[in-house]
Amino acid sequence: MTYANDREILTENFLHGMKKVGGKEVEKDRVLTLDELKAFFAILNDEEAGITEGTRLALKVVLLTAQRPGEVAGMMRSELHGLEGDKPHWIIPAVRTKNKKAEHTVPLSPTAVKLIEAALEIGKPEDGEDKDDRPVFASRFESVGVLARHSMSQAVRRLLEDKELAAFTPHDLRRTAATIVQAARLPVDYVKALLNHNDKGVTGVYARWHMFEEKREAVLAIEVQVGQLV
Repeated sequence: MTYANDREILTENFLHGMKKVGGKEVEKDRVLTLDELKAFFAILNDEEAGITEGTRLALKVVLLTAQRPGEVAGMMRSELHGLEGDKPHWIIPAVRTKNKKAEHTVPLSPTAVKLIEAALEIGKPEDGEDKDDRPVFASRFESVGVLARHSMSQAVRRLLEDKELAAFTPHDLRRTAATIVQAARLPVDYVKALLNHNDKGVTGVYARWHMFEEKREAVLAIEVQVGQLV
């Protein structure tokens, strides 16, 4: 409503001042097993699935990078570095991170790089267009630009209709990836670093090491478990 009001699509925001309703938010803990992931990707890869290729690729990248669906959906070509090198990575600008305080560097596994390159081929610009400042997972609505985060949620919901697989959300793929890293017996600090979960204590203020190699170990651990499935 605020969006429509700001753009004068509506004359006023009829929900302005309305109190929020509902109880306390319940913490979610849905984690997919490897068998569930295998079943989901079989559904996702079906040519009759009825979703765009960009959405399909983005969902896979959420799992492989353990990043927030909204951050993956908004990925820009200019944020990607060294894709042809031995340490490809993605730098999420501070303005696009949840805490908005510092940029977040995410190492990319070989499979993640392949998926990102496939997405870039779909939205390949015409000659003369800016080749860097463009979405990786472009929206099918040309005027919008980047893939909408809720497009992934809607796609998963549609894909799971009338299926035996228990419901889950794109964010649950992120939680599943973090669990895979833990199951590989990597230190919890590696998981926190990859998830970009801040240490709010005094130590967190002074310890600014970006832990690139540690995060790289984490994404490679995810690759080992789900690379072939993806």
